[in-house]
Amino acid sequence: MTIAVRQYRPADKEQILLLLERAWGRGQSKATRRLWEWKHARDHLSTDASQASIVAVKDDAVCAYTGTIPVTILLDDSEIPGVCSLDLCADPDVTGAGLILLKHHAQETKALIGVATKQAQETWKRILKRSDFTIKNTYLRICILEPSYFLRKRKMPAILSSIASALWRAHCSLRLAFLMRFNATGFGLKACSTFPDEIDIVCALFAQRFRCSIKRDAEFLNWRFCACPYAYNRFLLYRDNELAGYFVFHETTVSDRPCILLLEIMVIGDRMEDGYSMMLSYVYKKALQQKIVDIRTIETGCRMLEKCLKRFGFIKRKRDDTPIVGHCRNSGYEESSFYNESNWYLSLADSDFEFAMFMQYDESLMI
Repeated sequence: MTIAVRQYRPADKEQILLLLERAWGRGQSKATRRLWEWKHARDHLSTDASQASIVAVKDDAVCAYTGTIPVTILLDDSEIPGVCSLDLCADPDVTGAGLILLKHHAQETKALIGVATKQAQETWKRILKRSDFTIKNTYLRICILEPSYFLRKRKMPAILSSIASALWRAHCSLRLAFLMRFNATGFGLKACSTFPDEIDIVCALFAQRFRCSIKRDAEFLNWRFCACPYAYNRFLLYRDNELAGYFVFHETTVSDRPCILLLEIMVIGDRMEDGYSMMLSYVYKKALQQKIVDIRTIETGCRMLEKCLKRFGFIKRKRDDTPIVGHCRNSGYEESSFYNESNWYLSLADSDFEFAMFMQYDESLMI
């Protein structure tokens, strides 16, 4: 019997989770089960079939699946109904099922982004022409606050490791004290349980600085950071009592060490540098108090933010195993903008970057 491709139905869930368990292992499958309803909570926002999750079926059994999260992609002056593509899996006993599914996905979807392993990249290249496929290199930004973890891995004697760590922590404390001297007046932070409607204007103004990004508004942010079963720290930035930005971070573990993931941070206005510095100071101070090993984020494409991260001691490191991929299929849009990675704004809040890049598919990390 031939392989057929159709839209995902809620009744497919258990078959798909069994496929995921075979592909990824039971631990990650359990976490995906917890995240399932959240990942599909935006399905009703699909404007057409191009934004739907799809399955490949043979003999009435699901043999491949690719999940999608419907998003609006801002490309120059256009709004494209696009998707974040994730959770690709296929039955290894059904030859060609995954390839058939991806071909359909590429042909039907107007625009997509996602994380791709090296194997997935090769598959995409087989399906698409190189000119129709972009790879945006992932660069981590890492601020090390407790070096003893890394020094022990290099087999440094314990006494020397302790001395080096104490000196480094003292250096970090002095750096923070120095940088906080320059925090401008007029700014204030406020923790939030949900994002207010006023955040729509902030997101729209921020997006104007980039040719390509995923649209953010209160609905998207509340789904991403409030409905998701992780304990995110959410803060609004005010300038002279007017909303001027926000940031979100997550206290978690990466490779069994305490870490803070800075998921998203944005500021608008003519004092962006001051706003970024104030928010980064808060995260930096929190990390020192909690004896966090390091703070991690990715390079987003915002030059002002990169400048501020560098000032706070964040180093840059290329992440070869999880680059970001993109594909755009519609001659009515300025596709050259989409395929130029320097035009993009992307953060750990997009797609499943947080989970895939930092192995956050662990049920123990959820609330």
